[in-house]
Amino acid sequence: MSRIFDFSIPALFDLLHEDAASALKAESTARNYKDGQIIHVQGENTECMNWVESGAIAFGNLTESDGFLQMVELGKGHHYGEFVYYECQPRKLSAQAIGPTVIREVQYQKFRALVEEFPEILKACFQVTSSKNTLLLEVYDDARHLPSAQRIAKMLVIISRGHRPNVALPFTQADLSTILGISKVTVNQTLKKLEDQKIIEVGYGFIRVLNIGRLRQFATLR
Repeated sequence: MSRIFDFSIPALFDLLHEDAASALKAESTARNYKDGQIIHVQGENTECMNWVESGAIAFGNLTESDGFLQMVELGKGHHYGEFVYYECQPRKLSAQAIGPTVIREVQYQKFRALVEEFPEILKACFQVTSSKNTLLLEVYDDARHLPSAQRIAKMLVIISRGHRPNVALPFTQADLSTILGISKVTVNQTLKKLEDQKIIEVGYGFIRVLNIGRLRQFATLR
């Protein structure tokens, strides 16, 4: 199963008061999916607001020649489809379950009524979406302007946000290579350099940031 990284972005229910969260859950219906099962396909009309109750989902393009081409992932607690509050539009991407997955859905008319009663629901949805867009633009800007070694260090800084100092992050060289599109050789060389300088510790299945200040400095070197 693929790992899911939320980069310390809060999930929807982290931002809701108990009464709004309870009302949203009460109006939802659960749907269960097996690993690899298609949840929806590109072009289908969006009629529900959804969130991942357990498991995870991948978004991407579903093609006849290459099958499912994954682009992004959403883990437990994260939502999608909030724009049905304004208009039901065709899905822009297909979605597939990663492992056994439970998706909660709220039909658009019920969702609109809930937002009228609890405006904080839509505000929280957009706050999470805005945080994701900000992160995406930050990573895109780094890809345009930073050398590979600095992009790797910067990603470690991003991953460390919201975690205690010296905590072991469940992240590997292969994960960095996949997310950043940088060769494993370059990733391993950069991590070795950071480890030799006592900035990080690399273990089996984890990377530990030992000195976040020096890591930030390394990420800004040109």
